[in-house]
Amino acid sequence: MPIIIRKINETGLSLAGARFRILDKNKNVVLDNLISDSNGLTNYFNLSPGIYFIEEIEAPDGHIRLNKLIQFEIIG
Repeated sequence: MPIIIRKINETGLSLAGARFRILDKNKNVVLDNLISDSNGLTNYFNLSPGIYFIEEIEAPDGHIRLNKLIQFEIIG
């Protein structure tokens, strides 16, 4: 199952060039430097079951970085 991250602006338009990383439940970096494409999307496959966090580490030029972690869980 893929993990898909989509970066949009306040009006819902997709944004390219946002950088993200995935952290494990202990906030250790699991994946780094995931960059959104022209559709605002980045994805990754093959994470093991567990609790993770998405952290935006850089917003596209002219936009504000999200300053909170987004938690998600992979089951089974």
